[in-house]
Amino acid sequence: MTTVEPEIEATYTDATAPVDERVSDLLARMTREEKLAQLGSTWAFALLEGGRFAPERARPILRHGLGHVTRVAGATSLGRRRRWRGSPTLSSASW
Repeated sequence: MTTVEPEIEATYTDATAPVDERVSDLLARMTREEKLAQLGSTWAFALLEGGRFAPERARPILRHGLGHVTRVAGATSLGRRRRWRGSPTLSSASW
């Protein structure tokens, strides 16, 4: 397994640095493809197989990054009770 350590001198990782400097540093490090990928999204089920994260399925979708994963519980074939089972804010009593 390959582990990538963040650069110690990277301004964008320094929580004490001004936000403008952190953003400028990060944007300067990102490729055009990575920047464009931040504008996109994908539905959660596109990254899953059998209800679990599927690295091989996700790899082409995430190769340059992703702005956000959407419809985490909204686009599913699961019923409401099964989808929200275990949710701390929603219970079967709320249906």
